Amino acid sequence: MFWILLVLFTVIPAVEIGLFVEIGGRIGALATFAVVLFTGVAGASLARSQGMRVVTEVQGALTGGKMPTDELLEGAFVLFGGALLLTPGFLTDFLGLACLLPPTRKAMAVVAKRWAARRIDVVGQGRFDVGGFNVRTGPVRPGPAAQQTHIDLSGQQTPTAEGGPRTIDADFEPLDD
Repeated sequence: MFWILLVLFTVIPAVEIGLFVEIGGRIGALATFAVVLFTGVAGASLARSQGMRVVTEVQGALTGGKMPTDELLEGAFVLFGGALLLTPGFLTDFLGLACLLPPTRKAMAVVAKRWAARRIDVVGQGRFDVGGFNVRTGPVRPGPAAQQTHIDLSGQQTPTAEGGPRTIDADFEPLDD
């Protein structure tokens, strides 16, 4: 984590300053300022249009009964790319544009999914580890009260026999409006 922060807060700004000096020396200070201003405005416009496109894709996926995971990941790239384009600098503009253009954004999403898939270690049904965090999904886990008594939906509590069930009886039904 230290190295990531070091790169983000020292190396990237140093590269941006170097690019400003080099490009500003070649095209002039006023033209450099105009380019930075143009990329900020164009980036905000592109981020807005691509963001609306992603929202439409998310809605289409949900309407089709599909979980919009790819669309949400691309939406995160659009948000990140828009922020990079609003940040003054040539390197951040290049990276932001790459995040906003559909072909490169889709390629970045594929790489991000592969990276995440390698970091997830499935350890059992409904259990996996991600970057040192243990994630457990599935049925309700009983708290301390359920370890001492068995609770059913009628509200009756009976003492739990040694080695007996240590769960809460639950039945869920969808509500109709």
